[in-house]
Amino acid sequence: MSGASDWFQAVVLVATAIATSASVMAQEAAQVEPSPTRLQELDFSKPPVLPNVDAPHSEAIEQAIHRGIGFLVADQNPNGSWGSPTNTKDLNIYAPVPGAHHAFRTATTSLCLSALIECADEDDEAAQAAIEKGEAWLVEYLPRLRRADGTAIYNVWGHLYSIEALVHLHNRHADDSEKIAQIRSLIQQQYDMLRRFESVDGGWGYYDFRYQAKRPTSSSISFVGGAALVAMHQAKSIGIDPPQDVVDRAVAAIERQQKPDFTYLYGEY
Repeated sequence: MSGASDWFQAVVLVATAIATSASVMAQEAAQVEPSPTRLQELDFSKPPVLPNVDAPHSEAIEQAIHRGIGFLVADQNPNGSWGSPTNTKDLNIYAPVPGAHHAFRTATTSLCLSALIECADEDDEAAQAAIEKGEAWLVEYLPRLRRADGTAIYNVWGHLYSIEALVHLHNRHADDSEKIAQIRSLIQQQYDMLRRFESVDGGWGYYDFRYQAKRPTSSSISFVGGAALVAMHQAKSIGIDPPQDVVDRAVAAIERQQKPDFTYLYGEY
């Protein structure tokens, strides 16, 4: 029994020593002045004060745009699309194959097309060829775009950003009645798809972890709805009116997410 008693006393002494040491270390740490290089506590009671910086001059901006155009031309996939799941920088997300990759590739291709049409010079042969290849891919594959499965609704990004790209293509082919008819039909199809994948609460989300119903039960996400409304407004400018009931529900969903300081919640959870 004496051996067991000695062992118990030793354990108590060790535990006491550890606790005392930890307490002393905590007190010493509390007395250390915070490093000036550490992030200071943020004050959200007022807007941040932005630093005074020298704005880039127009020449530097033009050079940056041309570098961006060069990158897009060089980075285009051989089939005319943009985007790949093979260069994630280890920042991987939930993406059921193959539908999620189709959705992201369609959205990325649409964004790249819009950028090139807006910014590339008409005499830039490489950029103009990239636009033609990208347009051919989009026209062929966009009608096939659907959600990956009941949980991942990334296709909404492809539908909404393709509307913007199609508006740019509509203006690009103003004198080609056959292409104009094709483009307008594709925009109407994207309206139909956005209605089909609209959240039951109005607006759009990109996940449905609730019931995976035919009509998504996803939470409406503020910036998805905002991006969709911007795209629809652009299409309206060329005479293709979006469905008003869908617009009204999306606006209502965003307004429900607006905070008193005019910032917005991520989503309507």
